Order: sequence, then C-alpha cells, then structure tokens
Amino acid sequence: MKNIYCLLLILFCSAFAFGQTDKANEQKLLELPIARLKFKPKLTLQEAMKLMEKFIEKNKIDTTKYWFSSATMIQYGGENEKKQPVWFFVWMNDGGILGDYLHILVSMDGAVWQMPTM
Repeated sequence: MKNIYCLLLILFCSAFAFGQTDKANEQKLLELPIARLKFKPKLTLQEAMKLMEKFIEKNKIDTTKYWFSSATMIQYGGENEKKQPVWFFVWMNDGGILGDYLHILVSMDGAVWQMPTM
C-alpha cells in the first residue's frame, strides 16, 4: 500500500513540474531570434566548387588521402576586420588522423586560399 502512495505522489509531482516547464519553454521559444539569409550569394556553390577544384589542381594538392566532407557558407574575418561571406570546404583525412584536414575557402569575388589545419 505504501508503494501505491509513493507512486501517486511521484506522478502528482511530475505532472506539476512538467506543467511549469512547458509554459517556461513556450515563452523561451517565442523569444528566440529567427536567423534568415538576407542575401543571395554572388558566387554559387557550384561555381565555388569549380574554383576550388582548379585551385587544388594548380597547387598540386594531393587529395588522395582525403575525402570531401562538407561545404558551408561562413562569415570570414578577424576580430577587427570586416567579415565577408565565403564558401568553406572541408576535406577529412581518410585515415582518421585528427587535425589533418584540408580547409579551402572561396570568397564571393572568386579568391581561393587554403587554411592551415595542423
């Protein structure tokens, strides 16, 4: 009989706690800022990939031990510099070596460079 009372007490307290949490979470969701892309990239992803491939070929970068992982648009620039949108390409090491990646960036004006990773 004691077990039933304990179970009922736990269920009652749980229902009360979850009821309070739902209202708080609902308010927090309403306050979240909505991120929206406010511009169309001057350079499409496909164009940036072609420039990246030409850069790899021209600089004779050996990609045989890497595999293409992702392409993302990021804001690039130092703390005191104006940020600019760039395509950020990541190539992962085939052997799983941490820190041994290829990071290649392509700016909207077509400049391509490689970031050191190790």
